Amino acid sequence: MLRDLQKAIAPLPGGTAARRMVVQNALDSLRRLIVEAQGDAELQIELAGGYRSIGDIQGRPYSSNLGDPKSARESYDHGIALVKDLVGNPKVAEPTQSHAVAALAQLYQRKGTLLASQDDDAQAEILVAKGVGLMDQLAARGPLDPELQITHAAMHSQLAQVQRFVDKVEPFFNSLATARRLYLAILASRPGEEAATSGLATTYLEEGTYYFERDEEAATLQQAIAAFRRALELQQPIVMKHGDDARLRRNFAAHHANLAAALMRAKQPRDAANAYRQAVQILSELSGRDPTNAQLRAEVAIVTGSMSKALLANGDAAAAVAAAQQAVEGYNSLPEGSLRDLNTRYKQGVAYYLLGQALAAGHQHQRACTAWRRSLVILKEVQSRNGLGRTGTTPDVVLQSLRRCEAPTPD
Repeated sequence: MLRDLQKAIAPLPGGTAARRMVVQNALDSLRRLIVEAQGDAELQIELAGGYRSIGDIQGRPYSSNLGDPKSARESYDHGIALVKDLVGNPKVAEPTQSHAVAALAQLYQRKGTLLASQDDDAQAEILVAKGVGLMDQLAARGPLDPELQITHAAMHSQLAQVQRFVDKVEPFFNSLATARRLYLAILASRPGEEAATSGLATTYLEEGTYYFERDEEAATLQQAIAAFRRALELQQPIVMKHGDDARLRRNFAAHHANLAAALMRAKQPRDAANAYRQAVQILSELSGRDPTNAQLRAEVAIVTGSMSKALLANGDAAAAVAAAQQAVEGYNSLPEGSLRDLNTRYKQGVAYYLLGQALAAGHQHQRACTAWRRSLVILKEVQSRNGLGRTGTTPDVVLQSLRRCEAPTPD
C-alpha cells in the first residue's frame, strides 16, 4: 500500500508544496493504521516501510528531498520503533521474521546516512554497522531476493564511507572489498545489472576519495586518479543509455570534477582542464533544460571556475580569462537567496580571485586589480560571518596579489 509512495510523489507537479501535502496525508494515514497494526507483524513491517519512504522524501541525503532532516529522522525513528521488537522475537515466524530484519536493517542504514550528513559520524557508523550486521545475518540464512542483494552490497559501501569519515582505514578497505565482492557476484549472475554496476562504480569513487584526501604524494594521487577513472568507465554506458536522466548525468559530471581535482593536484593541468570541460558541458546542458534551477547554475559556475584554474596552470591565459568570466557571470546571475549561502558566496569570491589571476597572466593589469578587489570584499564578508576554516583562498592570499596594484585596497 505504501511501498511505492516515493515513486508516486517524485513526478508530482507543483514541486515542494504538492509533495509536502501528499507526505502529510500519508503520515495521517500511517498514524491511523498504527492502531490497527497492534499484533499484526506484517502490517507493522509495511508501515515501517512507509515511514522509511516518507523519511526519504523529507530529507534523505544525496537524493531529491524536501530539505527537512529533522522530520526525516523522526520518520525513521517511528519505523524503527515499529519493527525493532519483532526482530528475534520467537513469536514472529518466517518469512515474517526475515521481513522484519530487512526492514530494520534498512532503517538503521537510512538514519545512519542522515546522521553522517549532519557530521555525527561516530553515531552514523554505529547505526550503519548495525544495519549491515542484520543484513549479513539475513544473507547467511539463504539467498536474498535481487532487490535485497543490491541493498546488502550498498549498505557495505555506505559503511565504508562512514568508516572513512571516522578514519578507520582497515575497516574501510574491508567494507569496500565486501561491497565489491557482493556487486561482482550480482553481475556474474545478472550481467549488465545497472544498479549493481552503479554500486560498483561507487566503491571506486570511495576509494578515489580516500586516496585523494589522504595526502599529496604522487603515488597516492595516481591511485586516486585510477580509481576515479574506473568509476567513470563503469558509469558511462549507463549514462549514455539514459541520456535524459538528470540525476545520473549530474552525478556523472561530479565524477568528472573529482577526477579533474585529483589531476590538478598531481600537476596534470591539461588533463584536468579536459575533465572539468566534460563536467561543465554536462551541467550546462542540464541547466539549459532547467533554467530556474539555481543550484544547477551554481554548480556550473563552481566547475567553470575550477576549469579556469586548470587552464591557467596549463598556460592558456585567454581561455582561463573566458572561463573565469563565465563563472563570475554565473554567480552574479544567481538569486539573492542562493548567495546568502556562505559556501556559494565564498566560491563567488574565489571566482573573482581566479579571474584576477587569469587577467594578470594575460597582462590585463587594471582589470585584474578590479577583480581582486571584488574578491577581497566578498571573502572578508564571509570571513566575518562564519570564518573560512581550512581554505586555499583567503583574504591574505588576495592581498598578496593586490600588492601589485597601485590603488588602495578595501579595509
